[in-house]
Amino acid sequence: MPVIAQTTLLPFAVFYMQQPLKLYYLWAAGCVCGAVYLIFRP
Repeated sequence: MPVIAQTTLLPFAVFYMQQPLKLYYLWAAGCVCGAVYLIFRP
């Protein structure tokens, strides 16, 4: 669920609300992707 929220809300915030893309957004996305990998690995 956090991955879906991140992929929809980040472009909304950047393009519609004109918020600047910051480096910690990318770090947060990496951490969430890493968590998803660790959960679903065999």
